[in-house]
Amino acid sequence: MTDITVFTQSLGAEDLSWDLTPDIDQAYVEGGTIDLATDTALWNAAQLWPDGFLKSGLVLALRSGRYVPYLNSASDSQNVAAGILRASVQVVQLNGQLKTKIGVAVVKAFAVVSQAKLPYTSSNAAAGGFLDANGIADLPHIHFAA
Repeated sequence: MTDITVFTQSLGAEDLSWDLTPDIDQAYVEGGTIDLATDTALWNAAQLWPDGFLKSGLVLALRSGRYVPYLNSASDSQNVAAGILRASVQVVQLNGQLKTKIGVAVVKAFAVVSQAKLPYTSSNAAAGGFLDANGIADLPHIHFAA
């Protein structure tokens, strides 16, 4: 039997206020993959997607060819910032299941970013994904404004 029950899903609006690039076509954006099945231990759901979406502005590192949240205190390649998530992505499907592989767009260079407007900070994402001084140094081709 088919279930035709009405349901409600809340969606947040995309907030790109952190991206100050005058023309996004000027920024260098590269595609990549987040693999939640392989890198499960590196992702803190409560901090990074409490509403089922990773927010644009998440600072990412590249580990074994896959994007993971940047975390300066890590002891491997997770401690080198590789870019910033360009657009929010859905992590939890409508049926409540976690997506395993997610294609993403990552800002790598030639962008202007408001550090103050990035959505993740050390206080709301202690497990990673926030920008610090070392992350800024890792991304020399992105200009960070206040």
